[in-house]
Amino acid sequence: MKSPFTGGDAVLCHEKQSFEFRKDNFEIVYHFYRCKDTNEEFTTTELDQLNMNQVYNLYRQKYAIPFPDEIKRVRELYGISALRMSKLLGFGDNQYRKYEEGEMPSVSNGKMISALKDPHFFLEILKLAQNQFPNDEILKIEKRVKELLLNNSCFENKINEFIFHNHLSLRSSMNGYASVIPEKVKQIIVFFASALQGVFETKLNKLLFYSDFLSYKKYGKGISGLQYQAISYGPVPVRYSTIYENLDGLKKEIINLGNGYSGSIITTVEQFEQSLFTVEELEVLQCVLVHFEKSKANEISEMSHAEEAWRQNEKQHSLIDYSYAFDLRQL
Repeated sequence: MKSPFTGGDAVLCHEKQSFEFRKDNFEIVYHFYRCKDTNEEFTTTELDQLNMNQVYNLYRQKYAIPFPDEIKRVRELYGISALRMSKLLGFGDNQYRKYEEGEMPSVSNGKMISALKDPHFFLEILKLAQNQFPNDEILKIEKRVKELLLNNSCFENKINEFIFHNHLSLRSSMNGYASVIPEKVKQIIVFFASALQGVFETKLNKLLFYSDFLSYKKYGKGISGLQYQAISYGPVPVRYSTIYENLDGLKKEIINLGNGYSGSIITTVEQFEQSLFTVEELEVLQCVLVHFEKSKANEISEMSHAEEAWRQNEKQHSLIDYSYAFDLRQL
């Protein structure tokens, strides 16, 4: 980065600072550049966004306000437009869309949106607003809600609960302020397994770690919503074997490596579905792939041992806070 003051070099710095938002104070890892010639500090639009994303994350966490992607999923769950959802809840015409795009809801509006995740509660709200919609539209929405109530007990949901029950349902810095969406987790694995024509389990663990933590480093949010633990061989997703062995569309094979050694390799014949990801997430996945594509499993493990995320947590085999992303050395 070049300094806007002298045109010379500038260095990226970060330090803990307190920021006020809606009369609350939140401590974040503040990012800025420092001009080497004048020692003056400055930021960019990208760094400003990263800094504010950290503040927003903490505010949403404190008051249990849903994140933009969750707000969108609540609406899509019932198959209605943002305009209809605003009308249903008594918001301004464009308010729900603004929340989906990142505007921060009030605490009361946030809690109302969160409550709508329960189809039973949604039905009650729908009844209160039934005079605001044509009858045929009410019947269509009611049918959709009843289907959801039936699907809540389906086998697929039970399997996903088994696979991911050790991962947090509430967003925090321990899961990168992202929620686990089983299909999205699978598609991240499909991305690497397809591109590498099969990937050893040990390497895949590190690719997932670096993808999530690089995303957090750049944007203040992970991709998968998985938690990571520091074990002897480096950072790994919690219960990673259960994930790889039970997600539909993945195949785990034992490969004989010779000299009495073997390894597990993950393969797939599925096509990567990129529509589940943002442009930024796709860029992160591609960056991680290019950086580690030629690295062997033992090599990427050694690289991960240089990360503070592992060094500070390995002794106790602790879960890894995503804030360690800001100290990544490899990326």
